[in-house]
Amino acid sequence: MRTFCLLLSLLVLAGCVKTRLTPQAERVRLTLNRDEVKGCRLIGNVDASQAKTALFFGQGAAQETVSRRLRNDAAKMGANVVVVASSETRKTSTRSRGEAYACT
Repeated sequence: MRTFCLLLSLLVLAGCVKTRLTPQAERVRLTLNRDEVKGCRLIGNVDASQAKTALFFGQGAAQETVSRRLRNDAAKMGANVVVVASSETRKTSTRSRGEAYACT
């Protein structure tokens, strides 16, 4: 019983850990407005998803995790703006896709 409780506690704590932003990703912003990237250089596409479960990730936490993953991935590519092209939330998952741009 003691082992079961310990494992359950570890699973709950692991589920509460969110994706952290890298220092570079903190400077990446998300937008829906394509006009904000006029004159910017397209770097590439970014895509992120997160499964939702009642125990670990609710809708808000899943959406926040997806946003952070988009920003982290864009930062790795050298981008500082992501235009979110699509975002869908289902009963079991959240997914977003976008285009990463380098703007001056």
